[in-house]
Amino acid sequence: MGLNITCDTKIATLLLAVEADDGHLKFPIDSHYWPGLSFAANPVIGINIQLINRACDILGSLGQKIDIWQSVALPLLGNNRELESTLFVARLNTTTESRAILPFNSWPTLPDLIKNLPKDKNRLAYLKAWQVLSGGLEETTKILDRDEVIKHIRSQEKNT
Repeated sequence: MGLNITCDTKIATLLLAVEADDGHLKFPIDSHYWPGLSFAANPVIGINIQLINRACDILGSLGQKIDIWQSVALPLLGNNRELESTLFVARLNTTTESRAILPFNSWPTLPDLIKNLPKDKNRLAYLKAWQVLSGGLEETTKILDRDEVIKHIRSQEKNT
């Protein structure tokens, strides 16, 4: 897998899925603004290294074993509706030994994170991340909001 993702924002947010004992994916969070692990991105250092380092802050040496989706870098908007952070998606495939040392009880699931998000484009980014983690992402997938879908359907109806 090539290392081709970049971060075009000053802040990066890592949505890190870790499989718990019960098979559910749990997500460490350090911010209530954007669920995940947020940090100031350094434009001089490759983003993959920064994402791994941030995972290591939470997971220790296990953070070096995360799998980062190289085709996923989703925009997150701030209060002023301007691009402020980029959401990256990664997963740690755990073993019985590694699960024994991770603090899953305090980590939410992705449905828990999503239901607490405002109903805006940031929520759509997390829904797309869920799609990625579920194995349903194709390169041509696009996030659409309700109004865009209705507009598309109406234009198709006029053409038939």
